[in-house]
Amino acid sequence: MHGTNFTITTNELAKLLKNRNIRLTNQVGEFDQFMGTASGGGVIFGNTGGVMRAALRTAHFNITGSNPPPSLLNLEEVQGLSGFRQAKVTIGSISLNVAVCYEMRNARMLLEQVMNGSCNFDFIEVMACKGGCVGGAGQPADCSELRNRINALNIADTQASTRFCHENQEIQTIYQNFLGNTGSQTAKKYLHTSFNNKSDLLVTGE
Repeated sequence: MHGTNFTITTNELAKLLKNRNIRLTNQVGEFDQFMGTASGGGVIFGNTGGVMRAALRTAHFNITGSNPPPSLLNLEEVQGLSGFRQAKVTIGSISLNVAVCYEMRNARMLLEQVMNGSCNFDFIEVMACKGGCVGGAGQPADCSELRNRINALNIADTQASTRFCHENQEIQTIYQNFLGNTGSQTAKKYLHTSFNNKSDLLVTGE
């Protein structure tokens, strides 16, 4: 059997490299493509608002046949260290109200609106950690460092060979060789999920 013997956080890895005086920028050679090549849209998944931005980029292409303008490409309204942000997005003739939040305390308002039927948002992104995955467990908690990590992913997005998930050659190959068309039965089987209400399993205090 195979198992995991040790796990470390990225913060611990950084300390390990510093302690051994290893500077990655000085290393010569190429890395193995262990996890494939990501588009700019894939890179910003680590930032709050990043999943929404990436999805809307491809939605714009699927609806209009062209990639989005800079205002939608960057969608600055949903970026930044604010627990809740919202924006109005127009794609062709379609107008969407979108919202982004991180940390469960900020999601509570949206969840309550969804449950009571008063929610007016068409697309909601919720991330558990402050600032998104870049602010997750094991990361330095200092806000200035968090902003630096967020900015680093945004810069990597602008410098990527493509900023759109739908232009990622590896994704296109997976669809061509295995999944078929977008929304095919095979794609739904492996990529889609469904919600099963398990609220009756919750134990509530009196």
